[in-house]
Amino acid sequence: MQTLKVALGERSYAIHVGHGLLGNTAELLPERWSRAVIVTNPIVASLHLDSLRNALSRAGIDHQTILVPDGEAHKSWSELNAIHGRLIELGAEPVISTPEELATFIRSETAKWRDIIVNAGVGQL
Repeated sequence: MQTLKVALGERSYAIHVGHGLLGNTAELLPERWSRAVIVTNPIVASLHLDSLRNALSRAGIDHQTILVPDGEAHKSWSELNAIHGRLIELGAEPVISTPEELATFIRSETAKWRDIIVNAGVGQL
């Protein structure tokens, strides 16, 4: 496993890259986490959701799941709004940014972690 730190001051976090990590998810989370929201689609859920839920339950972390329909047709503002609404219902506190800030962040993160992800054999970017 490789661990990468994303330095964002108070919002800093670690990214863990490697095989078999879902079963140890709770051990990899910061101690302050007492609840989590899993956002996934049916295909990913069928492969990984049970492992993730079991790991969170073993650690006593309350968790909810938001299932998003699979496919490009569902990557829309209306679907994003539905997810946002469900997160608010669950008591999550959204962090608002502009689409430009998000695009810049995605470009910088992709460039930063591309080699590590590919070299770890986890995927291709």
